[in-house]
Amino acid sequence: MNRIKKIICQYREPISYLFFGVLTTAVNYITALAANAWFLQIGVEKSWPSVSIAWAISVLFAYVTNRIWVFRSKKSGKKEVLKELAAFVGARLSSGIIEVVLMTLFVDNMGYNFDIMKLLCNVLVIVLNYVFSKLFVFKKTKTQLAHDDEAKQNGG
Repeated sequence: MNRIKKIICQYREPISYLFFGVLTTAVNYITALAANAWFLQIGVEKSWPSVSIAWAISVLFAYVTNRIWVFRSKKSGKKEVLKELAAFVGARLSSGIIEVVLMTLFVDNMGYNFDIMKLLCNVLVIVLNYVFSKLFVFKKTKTQLAHDDEAKQNGG
């Protein structure tokens, strides 16, 4: 049991990112499918409105979960948090644009299935978002990194 705890502590961040990434993907995918069904009912046959709505909802969900549980951001104060949120949304906007372009190309122009392409795009987006978040949004100070290393060595 001690060994399992040590492994979980050592890989806490990627494990929690994967867990919350799956939840974010579920929020994104379900929202996109529901929005797409609604848009089709009213005669809108483009993928970008559904993808955009799903993106906005899932970004809000992802910011909260990433800030609190994945990267354990210690930023406080309105100005710091807003700066962090802006960086997060900016990074997610990049992956969101990539997704809209891919969905437009493969679904709207080439006729691929919306549901399947949305799922495949989500996989790519998860990877891109982790890299963007790790490198640009929730980057840690040297003090935070030293504290994390000490916690890993102590199994907590």
